[in-house]
Amino acid sequence: MIINTNSYGTLNQNYVKRIQDTITKALTEYPRVMVLRVDLRLPEIETGSYNTDSGLVTRFVVSLKAQIEADLLKKYNAGKRVHPCRVRHIWAREFNDYGKKHY
Repeated sequence: MIINTNSYGTLNQNYVKRIQDTITKALTEYPRVMVLRVDLRLPEIETGSYNTDSGLVTRFVVSLKAQIEADLLKKYNAGKRVHPCRVRHIWAREFNDYGKKHY
């Protein structure tokens, strides 16, 4: 496999392997898989404890899964065919040039 390099340097091989493993597991379970990238950026102004809260990503993923489950249940109750949807995620915390976190 060819690994991209850019002005930020080479990719972390452990991260690349974990990403590959996650995608492989998803493709093993489902014939079609959607990949979605989401960048969570916090406001410039400190507005509460969530800015330094290590559970930020966990809360986001739990909320996303709950919203998907609620949508599937709503469709099921409306008599529509639904398929199970297992959400897998990969995340990383990064810092910009000013030390501000984003996920």
